[in-house]
Amino acid sequence: MKYEPSWEGPHSGDLFERYPLQMLTPHCKYSFHTQGDGKDSFLLNIEDHRVKVNGYYYWIMRLNAEDAAARGIDKHDLVKVYNDRGAVICAALPTQRLPRGVCHGYESSAVYDPMGEPGKSVDRGGCLNQLTPHRTQTKSTHSLAGSQSLVQVELWDGRTEHMSETFARMEKDKDVRATLKAASLVRRSDRVAVITGPPRKRRDPVNSTNLARTGYQAELRYAEMEHDHRRRGVHELPAVRARGHG
Repeated sequence: MKYEPSWEGPHSGDLFERYPLQMLTPHCKYSFHTQGDGKDSFLLNIEDHRVKVNGYYYWIMRLNAEDAAARGIDKHDLVKVYNDRGAVICAALPTQRLPRGVCHGYESSAVYDPMGEPGKSVDRGGCLNQLTPHRTQTKSTHSLAGSQSLVQVELWDGRTEHMSETFARMEKDKDVRATLKAASLVRRSDRVAVITGPPRKRRDPVNSTNLARTGYQAELRYAEMEHDHRRRGVHELPAVRARGHG
């Protein structure tokens, strides 16, 4: 048996400085995945399962009592658990059962309940899976990386906005896509001018001008292909959905 270090942890450099808590997300103790959870059943009366705060039942996030005290967090305070992948609002439960630097929340039975536009707002349903890495534990099977997430936990200030890294990249790429689209339209106009212009004499294949034209035509074909793909939605990103909850 060979020891393999976690993908995210104290060895992660800048990532660990920004997100210093290792989040554990094992299977739920009080229900069998989402199917047996019973969102409106007696399970809501189990304080260690969910806790009602201001009329809403929040998922529990456990963290070391000293870590909680350092952040000004008391029992059942609403906290924001987050990293670059998203943010989840939970009810805090300080405990001595976890070492410092570790927090714990169950991965199953959560409900994805964003408080604004999905992907651009916090979730209050307890969907901690969205904070875990996208990769699987092994190459040959599909399994969640349930103990490999670095997060930060802080008192929730009531703000609902939180941009995940996926949507941040999409926003950043908007200008790039607009530029590519404009360039594609310009190249199509150039192509019309070439077609309707006067016929050109054939040039020697090794002539530099001919090579330049050949490169231009290749670039033009690529631009036309990109334009056609975007028109047909080939490069459209699929709708972002919450990952499986168990």
